[in-house]
Amino acid sequence: PIVQILEDQQAALLLRVLVLKSLTRCCIYDTSGFLDEHHFSKLLDPLIEIMKSQNGEPEDDQKDSALVTDAAIDDMIPSPEVRASLGVLARYAIACISQMATASGSNSESRWRPLHHAVLMVTRASHADARLAALETTMAICDALQEEYLTLLPEALPFLSELLEDEDPRVEKRTVEVLKKMEDVSGEDLKQYLQ
Repeated sequence: PIVQILEDQQAALLLRVLVLKSLTRCCIYDTSGFLDEHHFSKLLDPLIEIMKSQNGEPEDDQKDSALVTDAAIDDMIPSPEVRASLGVLARYAIACISQMATASGSNSESRWRPLHHAVLMVTRASHADARLAALETTMAICDALQEEYLTLLPEALPFLSELLEDEDPRVEKRTVEVLKKMEDVSGEDLKQYLQ
């Protein structure tokens, strides 16, 4: 019975990964308006829950197996240290959320704002890996939207200011890197806004 439970858990993980891969690809290649308001709102909460569930424990022993690894998805999380600390589901959720922002189209603040706010709220989670996942997602959204992210930047700054004083050094370090990226996108020094 224990072997069956483990096999069921592995099958469930693989199924979740395949669903997240499919959703990410739907967002990347959406030319027919798949990601309408209805789908967007239905997908957002489960993706945020995946990020919140990060607690430093791997989902299982096939965390980096060939079945669940996708170089294109992993490239969306450039930091190997952060990538190693996140579960495979979180990595796929991050990719999916950033692609949802992109698929929403130009000037889609009505979708970007709730998505961005939900991600920022995860930066206040009790576990450092959940905060890292939220930081990584914020970075991915900034990368995806580039200059269009500037409309979301003011909301992010208070959250990032809190994370600069995080008890986990990985979170602090990654926050500095995220702020650097945001400074590159905005073209201005953001330190003055962090007090």
